[in-house]
Amino acid sequence: MKKIIIIMIAGALILSGCTDRTKIDPQVSDSSSINSSNPDTSVNENQSQNESNKEDSSSSSSEDDKKDQYETSRIKYPQLLPDKIKNHYLLKEADQNKNAVINCNWEILTDETPVENFMNSVKNKTADKLFIYAFSDTETMNSVSLTVIEFDGKNLYQYWRTAQYDEEKNIFDLDSNNITWNDSDKLTLKSVKIENNGTLAIEYADKDGYEPSYISYKNIRDIIPKYEEMEEKKIFEKYLRPLYYEIIKNKNISYDNFSDDKVDWIGLVENALIDENGDFWTKYPNGKISQDEFMKIINRYFDVDKSDVIRNDNKGVSRFIAENGDIVYEGGRGGAYPTVYAVDFQDLGDTSKITYKIVDAITMRDNDGVVTVKNMSDGTFRYLSIEIK
Repeated sequence: MKKIIIIMIAGALILSGCTDRTKIDPQVSDSSSINSSNPDTSVNENQSQNESNKEDSSSSSSEDDKKDQYETSRIKYPQLLPDKIKNHYLLKEADQNKNAVINCNWEILTDETPVENFMNSVKNKTADKLFIYAFSDTETMNSVSLTVIEFDGKNLYQYWRTAQYDEEKNIFDLDSNNITWNDSDKLTLKSVKIENNGTLAIEYADKDGYEPSYISYKNIRDIIPKYEEMEEKKIFEKYLRPLYYEIIKNKNISYDNFSDDKVDWIGLVENALIDENGDFWTKYPNGKISQDEFMKIINRYFDVDKSDVIRNDNKGVSRFIAENGDIVYEGGRGGAYPTVYAVDFQDLGDTSKITYKIVDAITMRDNDGVVTVKNMSDGTFRYLSIEIK
């Protein structure tokens, strides 16, 4: 039985200013004509102007320093950094290491240059190292890990170390500059390959017996150009989340009839009730929901009769019906589910098309598809189909 190595990848401010001189210049011009007939005023005004110039120069110098400081940083998405990590010495160390990928809370903060440079070194048989720092600062995880992939000119190796955050000392107990790697930390690699979705696919030597692992090195914003726009408009929440369990089936589906159990109705209701106020379990703590309430939610998205949703066949929804007629859902979905992202939204009048991307939770390989909906006059919509690209 093969072993599975899990590499926890946790993952991603600039202030500019200028001196507005539009009100100063006219005053300088006016005082110049006055000063020609008043030497005392001229001295005072000159002193004032010199002080103003010094302040402008100081301000300009300060802004240049800020600019230089920012431009030397490799962090592409500083807005994604939590305060605890933003000023941490390990982040600074990682930032100054041109061979390092920085990941924070499952967001990649750097560009793909370190990975591309490393892979070029491997191609050219030149010894090199790639560092992957993964910071985590969430309610359930507070740690940092360091993965090092080394190429010695002939063979590939991987090292990995992790450390928890020490709240009392306010440090991650990890100093990558002084790590002593033991033989037990060293894994021999068969190959390292770049996947087309910004992922490193790592295959281990047979003797180590590990399953392949996958490390993301590209921020989703660099993969999906309209990511921020889709997030702002909440396209996923409105159109894709209710249909999530249908989308991840990864097959073409046409919702033109409901003669069979083609829809995961329970999954649709479960996801449709997720919002900023909670989820299905917040609204129905004991998992019980009446059939009428259940159908009201279904009919927000499908024009379908109750008889096509709740049948007497001990399949689909009918498996969850209690003696009093209520639907009792106790959850139980497990496993590593893929992530779905909204890629684009097109309003075509009578219909709208939502392009999406599915990213596998393990391999990080992606697939694209399109959800088509019918736009209703009251501002709601009905699902029509899913098409795999």
